[in-house]
Amino acid sequence: MKKTKTVCLSAILIAVALTACGKSSAATDTEMAGSSYKMAAPEMNYAAESEDIVDYDYEEAAADEGYGEVSSKGSEAGEVTESGAAANSDRKLIRTVNMSVETLEYDALMGAVKGKVSQLGGYFESINEGKSTYSNNVRSASLTIRIPRENADNLIAVMEQQSNITSRSENISDVTLDYVDKESHKKTLKAEEARLLKFMEEAESVEDLISIEARLSDVRYQIESMESQLRTYDNKINYTTIYLDITEVEKITPQEEPGFLQHIKEGFLDSLSDAIDIVKNIFAWFIINSPYLVLLAIFALLVFLIVLRPIIKKIKKSNEKSRQAYLEHVRQRQEAQQQAQNQPQTPQPQQPSQNKNQQPAPAPSIETKNNKDPNNANK
Repeated sequence: MKKTKTVCLSAILIAVALTACGKSSAATDTEMAGSSYKMAAPEMNYAAESEDIVDYDYEEAAADEGYGEVSSKGSEAGEVTESGAAANSDRKLIRTVNMSVETLEYDALMGAVKGKVSQLGGYFESINEGKSTYSNNVRSASLTIRIPRENADNLIAVMEQQSNITSRSENISDVTLDYVDKESHKKTLKAEEARLLKFMEEAESVEDLISIEARLSDVRYQIESMESQLRTYDNKINYTTIYLDITEVEKITPQEEPGFLQHIKEGFLDSLSDAIDIVKNIFAWFIINSPYLVLLAIFALLVFLIVLRPIIKKIKKSNEKSRQAYLEHVRQRQEAQQQAQNQPQTPQPQQPSQNKNQQPAPAPSIETKNNKDPNNANK
């Protein structure tokens, strides 16, 4: 009897080792574990229990637990076929809502949102508030809200009543199949844990006890991992996540397109408002930067007094000298003209008039001149 038990335990441990090598497939793990347990069953009366674990059907488990008929043809997790309103209500759905709203009364809206979230049993996962210094100190907030799924629509209705929704989108992820798979895997691991504990009580050697404890530790680690993933799913399923962006504005964005005249009117008023904002911003810029402007003015004055002023004086002196020289030249010229005017005019001798019909005497020829010159004649 003792030898038979030892052989059975050895067979079980070999099968368990093979099971550990195939962790990627939950169904394969259970079949290998179940076949090993069948080998030991005739001596320990665990055959029925092993067959129950091996034949565990995830799809049948999903139907039994009220998740509806799970499609075996779909490759993606979460693909479920509807089998009625009751089954649909038990599906594992993760809902996420994205909303952007604008308001004229920022403080009132923030107070209403915080009060409503607390009243509906939700909480804020994050709150980020800010203020723009370049857009008339416009305030804005980015909120991440976790609200019980049955109360999410109530909060959305409050936002629709007290603010202007500029954009909204929703995403629903169906994780029923993955949830059922993990839940079934957890149950299988729990059953294996119970058997290993029973085997540990019946172990008769230290080697068998060490091997069983090693496998038991691995099984418990997998159980904790499955439970952690299921808790994460439960939190995402039971609480809807709402990403809410709130912006304070001076004018609400119209929901419908305005007519032609209304478009012109609104465009003119917007342009006028923008022009006023520009003037305000310029004035505010000068006030804000006045210390820098004063320092700049002082620096410019020092540069003028130290560098530019001597240069300007030299230029003025040079111009003054040129002007004086020009005036002196003009004065001397005027005096010379005045002296010329004051001197008496001497009569000029009159030349004898020639008869108009008298021909001018011909010019003496060169030979005549030479004859008259005694020096030329001697030569």
